[in-house]
Amino acid sequence: MSAAITVFLAYLSGTIPFGYLVARFFAGMDIRSQGSGNIGATNIARVLGAKWGILVLVLDALKGLLPVLLLPSLFINTDSSLFNHVQVACGLAAVVGHMFPVWLKFKWGKGVATALGVILVLGPWATLSAVGMFFLSFLVFRIVSLS
Repeated sequence: MSAAITVFLAYLSGTIPFGYLVARFFAGMDIRSQGSGNIGATNIARVLGAKWGILVLVLDALKGLLPVLLLPSLFINTDSSLFNHVQVACGLAAVVGHMFPVWLKFKWGKGVATALGVILVLGPWATLSAVGMFFLSFLVFRIVSLS
């Protein structure tokens, strides 16, 4: 039962629509009707500017990182064989929560930044190489979605 509660809390963490909230509170707009219509960091940066896009990127990554890092430790014994599985399930739940938030009628997010936070905990070296490839690709093509 504790594993199910942990995963559910991770989902709820993922549902916090930071892009929507930043645009609403700081610009008074519904970001879903601007730019690409997405609530993610790229659209926020495109519409509101780079500093707001970076803020949303960090917040979205944290909502993937923190549930994986903290929630299993609170509810599951770290020596348990279940611990690593719950970490992965929490990561998946956070990403699914971002992609299908209950507060926004189960649509809007792509989950890239949230998945970045998850993978940063589960595979930090893989994350480092993926981020390096992102920047290399972005330097060459100058297209975030391709990178």
